[in-house]
Amino acid sequence: MPLAEDLSSYAVSLRYSDLSTAAIHTVKQRLVDSIGCGLGAFDALPSRNGRAFAEAHPSTAATVLGTTQTTTPDVAAFVNGTMIRYFSSPSCWPTRSSAGSRTRPPCTQESGITSTTCSCHRSSPRAG
Repeated sequence: MPLAEDLSSYAVSLRYSDLSTAAIHTVKQRLVDSIGCGLGAFDALPSRNGRAFAEAHPSTAATVLGTTQTTTPDVAAFVNGTMIRYFSSPSCWPTRSSAGSRTRPPCTQESGITSTTCSCHRSSPRAG
């Protein structure tokens, strides 16, 4: 079975009761952090451009974060993702420079990643 089908089957079969308390807590933290990043970037140029793009694709199917503006699901995902990603730091990606690190950033503790450099909570936003 192709990887996409494996992942889809797993996602469809997964139930809330299958998740550990730690996993649920971690997901809630990431969700709140993502919403905060998106709202923090609300006035940034890419966010404004995204909302303008969404206005050109009206629909009642999905909402743009921080607004009552509705658009198609794909455009809402694009705009919301742009807003979230703009203000958040690069995610925790494994790098060669961290191969000898013995410290695990908090974002890796539930994921099972053991060797990363991470700046999940960078304090200065990108200029917009």
